[in-house]
Amino acid sequence: MKLLATDLDGTVVRRDGTMSDRTVEALHAARAAGVHVVLVTGRPLRWLGSVRERLGDLGPVIAYNGAVLFDDSRGVVVDAAEIDAAAMREARERILRAAPDALFAAETLEGIVAEPGFIPAQARAGFVDAGARVSDSGLDFDAAVAQRTVKLLAKRPSGKASEFAAVVGRAVDDVVTMTHSAFDVALLEMSAPGVDKAARLRDFAASLGVAREDVWAFGDMPNDIPMLAWAGTGVAVGPDYQVVADAADRVVGPVHEDSVAVEIERVLKRLA
Repeated sequence: MKLLATDLDGTVVRRDGTMSDRTVEALHAARAAGVHVVLVTGRPLRWLGSVRERLGDLGPVIAYNGAVLFDDSRGVVVDAAEIDAAAMREARERILRAAPDALFAAETLEGIVAEPGFIPAQARAGFVDAGARVSDSGLDFDAAVAQRTVKLLAKRPSGKASEFAAVVGRAVDDVVTMTHSAFDVALLEMSAPGVDKAARLRDFAASLGVAREDVWAFGDMPNDIPMLAWAGTGVAVGPDYQVVADAADRVVGPVHEDSVAVEIERVLKRLA
């Protein structure tokens, strides 16, 4: 293990949003042992604060499902793969044909641009404070592009993400990369073509001179599948989906059992 790549939610961050002391200590121990550690998440940059409070300087972070490489030490976006307006419009139209009740939002480097109804009324104030722009006339594509869109979101008022994905099928495969990671919301996440966690991790590993076989990746959801399949050792953490387990080399217990920490401790002991 020369590079450790881990998802956050459901992998090292528990369902209640907390991270155990054992997990924090294991990640610090890996870095102290000379292992490169990179967080690979679907989260936007504005949602990294609670993780930073637990881990301190996060160093390199792959965010928005691989669309962004962020250097937390300098507070700088190193690279971003943006989605253009034409792709967003086309993806939106095709999804609406399959699911007319879908609502949309664009995650940008400045915040979020959303259609009315996408952000629940009780949560809207918090989003606006964080830089969200809520349009009253559908998704404002011009505003989204101006703010550098890195992820397009589609949400239905009920159901599960896997059910929504099944309805859409492969309808948008030629215009965006679609995945999902939400546990209890029918939410689809779309990036520019060819953009996913694996693609960004591959390039990041190459920049460090780390070979694929020396990369360990941890994840639990469908958006982690490409990363788990690409890494030399992919570890599925208490996966709810069989396809996630199938993509991995190892399957361990759920996040509340500190399974990632247990694996890190085991590997570091072997390397000592």
